[in-house]
Amino acid sequence: MALALACASTLAFALIAPSLAWAEQEDRGEGIKHVLLLSVDGMHEVDLQRYAASHPKSAFTRLLSHGVHFSNAHTARPSDSFPGLLAFMTGGSPLSHGVFYDDTYDRTLFAPNSNCQGKTGTETNFAENIDYDLTKLDGGGPAGSNHIDPTHLPMRLVGGKCEVVYPHQFLKTNTIMEVIHSAGKRTAWSDKHPAYEIISGPSGKGLDELYAPEINSTTVPGQPGADWTTDPSSRVFTTG
Repeated sequence: MALALACASTLAFALIAPSLAWAEQEDRGEGIKHVLLLSVDGMHEVDLQRYAASHPKSAFTRLLSHGVHFSNAHTARPSDSFPGLLAFMTGGSPLSHGVFYDDTYDRTLFAPNSNCQGKTGTETNFAENIDYDLTKLDGGGPAGSNHIDPTHLPMRLVGGKCEVVYPHQFLKTNTIMEVIHSAGKRTAWSDKHPAYEIISGPSGKGLDELYAPEINSTTVPGQPGADWTTDPSSRVFTTG
């Protein structure tokens, strides 16, 4: 590949696999230059089929027409954004990558701001709660920061030193982003919380770019104080 670029939107489409024809081109050195990964929360196979049937000229239908359509895919269990996305990113399940939900409990970690004192065992919540300011579109925080407030993160002892655990450090397996990046290619991702830096993998180096506007922010144009996730007037639905 001359360039491998993985990107997606907060509400995107399921993984589009390359066709057999593309695979043959790859063997001849005429391979794929870009990879686009789209993931739609809550989309079922029947939803895709119905949409494609009623919107034959849509982008989804065009993608289906020249891609490989695997109709017997199943969601990770439990079904949620984090384990679902990490199934794509790691090829594993919560049993291997260790992330069952964005709000769980870990018996080996210390509570946020505990300085690793007291008993181990704490809630591990990696969602909008770890932003500096979830009302801000970028999650708040100092300019140039990753918009994640370390005082909201669980802690662990590493070589006798107490350290915070960022989302990507909570992940137990590598990601395809790390593989692509280590091959010298460029990666990018977009999602709904800064916490989605988790897909940069345990190394923390899998992403060249992350765009993660906070979906819980109260920055809806013309709707002061409205949350993008709860105010119906702030949602825009389109059909293709």
